[in-house]
Amino acid sequence: MVDSQDRPHVLVANGSQEKHTFAVLTFRGRTAYRIHDGSEKKVARENGDGTSTWSGHIMPGQGMFFRVEI
Repeated sequence: MVDSQDRPHVLVANGSQEKHTFAVLTFRGRTAYRIHDGSEKKVARENGDGTSTWSGHIMPGQGMFFRVEI
């Protein structure tokens, strides 16, 4: 999805209500920022090839919202 400034965003959710999961996400963009409580925090590792990678645990029922900088 994109915001009013045409910046791409990604929503990732763990659909399980019982088990956490470990996820590795690769974005086509220089980096990604996690949006949480109205603020953005850079969370992705820049790979140098126009992509960036985030990895971490997503708890049961948890969703994470990212903005991708391209």
